[in-house]
Amino acid sequence: MGNKPSTSPSTHPVRVPQNTQSRRNSEYRSRVIEAPNPDGRRWSVVTTTQRSMSIKPKRLSPRHRNLIIKSWNKTNKLKVAKDTFIELFKISDEIRSKFAFGDITMKRLRFDERFIAHCERFVSALNHVIGHLDEIGAVIESAETLGRKHATMVDALKHEHWQMFIDTLIDRIMENEGRQMIAGGEVHMAWKMLGQLLVFHMRLGYDREALKIARNNRSLAANEQRINKNYLYLPDRDVQYA
Repeated sequence: MGNKPSTSPSTHPVRVPQNTQSRRNSEYRSRVIEAPNPDGRRWSVVTTTQRSMSIKPKRLSPRHRNLIIKSWNKTNKLKVAKDTFIELFKISDEIRSKFAFGDITMKRLRFDERFIAHCERFVSALNHVIGHLDEIGAVIESAETLGRKHATMVDALKHEHWQMFIDTLIDRIMENEGRQMIAGGEVHMAWKMLGQLLVFHMRLGYDREALKIARNNRSLAANEQRINKNYLYLPDRDVQYA
């Protein structure tokens, strides 16, 4: 009653503050990156972990889209495509060796029918992307489809290969129209943003399809091995042996 303090023991235990160690996100991220990949871990887990470490590119603003469209309309598209692949082959023998026409000399390459057809298909794909910049879903789907197609044709494409290609392409576009773009300028930055978006989703499509192909190959190999183990030779009972 009144303000007299109670002498009964408290029914609520006193909480003792614990010494918790705070960690920054960067510490957890570094631990994930440095963690070894056990042999038993499934590829899908590894791919997901690597993908989560990638920085998803920013989407294009309406102004960026308009700048890219105007720049692309001024570009000699087939020439840029040829120059891009030729320069890429000069930079990297590893990338060059992955193409069916990679053994052709540089002088003959520009006039090779297979090379020209490949460049035309690339221009068509990029035309589709730039023609649908207002529809980000269509751009992403086109990039991932392109990545999936490469997985069925080319083995062991690395992230740096995709990035090297996009950087070379943008450099050739800059050179094509002379002063239409200045390095670090607004148009150049717009192309860089589009390039990062394409690289991210092409690599995503490539990784998914490569994983699917690897799983199918392992499944086929396991089935063949199982059939070989279960196969028994049974002689015909009607055959009489001497």
